[in-house]
Amino acid sequence: MPWSEFCTLLSGLLPDTPLGKIVSIRAEKDSKILKTFTKEQKKIRSDWQRKKMQKLKENPAAYRAYMDEFQAFCKSAFSRK
Repeated sequence: MPWSEFCTLLSGLLPDTPLGKIVSIRAEKDSKILKTFTKEQKKIRSDWQRKKMQKLKENPAAYRAYMDEFQAFCKSAFSRK
């Protein structure tokens, strides 16, 4: 199966399928929804984030850019105004 066909099929997954649920857990960014996650959902999400970070560490330039962006976010989010 060509990659483009696979991507087309994958994009058509509904969130009520097992794979669709995992994809939605991994992609969630809303802090209110994240607080309601079950222990299993939190594990799925943290495992995914850990895997993404490992890939970033394999590419030092990408990791440095990510860390710079993260630090800038933290400074703006937690600075006293």
